[in-house]
Amino acid sequence: MNFVSFQRDEKRAPNLRREISPMYDSRRHHISGLQQLAGNRIVSQLLVQLERQGAPPATLSRSQQLAAQISQQVNRGRFVEPQESMPEGVAGPPQSGGAFWLLNGLNPTDLADVLRDCGPTTRQQLLAHVAETTGRYDTPRLTAALRASSWGEVRAGVSGISLLDSIRAVQSAPPPTSFTPVWSQLVGSARPRVIETLRILPRDVLLTLQSRLSEAQPSDQPMLSDVITDLLGTGTDMSASDVIDLATVRGIDRTMASIYNLRGQMLQQQAVALGINTSAAAGIMKVESGGATFSDATNLSVLRFENHVLWNRWGAANPQVFNQHFDFLRSRGQNHADGHRFRASPADPWSEFHGNQGAERNVLNFAIGLAGDAAYESASFGAGQIMGFNHAKVGFPSARAMAEQFDRSERAQISGIFDYIRVARLSSAINSGNYAAVAAGYNGSGQVATYSRLMEDAADAYARVTRGKRHVIP
Repeated sequence: MNFVSFQRDEKRAPNLRREISPMYDSRRHHISGLQQLAGNRIVSQLLVQLERQGAPPATLSRSQQLAAQISQQVNRGRFVEPQESMPEGVAGPPQSGGAFWLLNGLNPTDLADVLRDCGPTTRQQLLAHVAETTGRYDTPRLTAALRASSWGEVRAGVSGISLLDSIRAVQSAPPPTSFTPVWSQLVGSARPRVIETLRILPRDVLLTLQSRLSEAQPSDQPMLSDVITDLLGTGTDMSASDVIDLATVRGIDRTMASIYNLRGQMLQQQAVALGINTSAAAGIMKVESGGATFSDATNLSVLRFENHVLWNRWGAANPQVFNQHFDFLRSRGQNHADGHRFRASPADPWSEFHGNQGAERNVLNFAIGLAGDAAYESASFGAGQIMGFNHAKVGFPSARAMAEQFDRSERAQISGIFDYIRVARLSSAINSGNYAAVAAGYNGSGQVATYSRLMEDAADAYARVTRGKRHVIP
């Protein structure tokens, strides 16, 4: 059922060379280590140098000035070069290093701000060259920050890099060590925020977190375990390895680019196994859930509760109780999916609830208390908005079991889309571009013209923005 019918201090050891020499065994590595240790003090000094060299005017913010210098170095083809000292006898400050030398060692907030101000063209060039930083600078940190910035997730970039820094601080401390400072950064975060933070981290870091889950708050462990297990999968990321910078696209293209960025690899794998193109599957996801998987309001999967379905599955046998709490357009010729209202008590006023995930979940929970499994059968769940009464078609013994799994796993939600396509035998219609048949097979006979147009538009947009990308099946 469709969901759319509904964001250093500077306390340093006196001998920095001695501190970093175990980590870096060459002059260029020493520069990288020094920058990481000294943090933004170096950046402040660098900006003074840049002003002397005629760098961007001081009317720009600090991050804008540094971003302009990074773009300048990118345009010169200088990515990993260290700072250059002035020749003996020549006056003036040293020449700054390449783009990654300028970025390496920034604190999480400044790193996010500078990458934001660099703009999409420079970010794309940096992503294309970030592998060259291996052995020179902090490649995992730079890669994570660039991906988050390109995804348009600045907040997630800051929190993810902060978490990465905290993990490294714990790992470098003498034993015994505790991951309590790491887990404390995630306490109280909604599931979607935890996913945003963790999905930018490298797999080895996620494996480290998984191995230290027992040190998290007991109440947080189930959700953290679900998220980390889901992100790791069976050895392959969900997210695309080649990022589309969201600053380069608008409207539906932006939504489809985000779906590719965050779930492109999984869509590709599932599409290959089913023998269909990736665009149609992404289009279904867009039309069904807008690309959403979990709700900030509930920490659970997105859902839509359907009063008219509850009537068919339970209310017709219990009309007096049903009519006290649920309403919908019932007259012949009316769309029964419209006019949905709810009240917890006959004394309460009627209220609409579609479009509010907290309210949708409250209605579902109330209905469960009355109708049990019939309530689960009367709601659609997850990225593909699979109706509960279709649970067997996507491999679950009950609607409750399907809902509970979707509440825990993005991968399960996305797999559900492909499972339904297979069971409904929609592959041929997808590959022939017959979106009327796709809409009718996936959504039912109601509003086929509307849904087929929306699906085709979304699929076309996905094909457009992913042209030439790695994880696409035409």
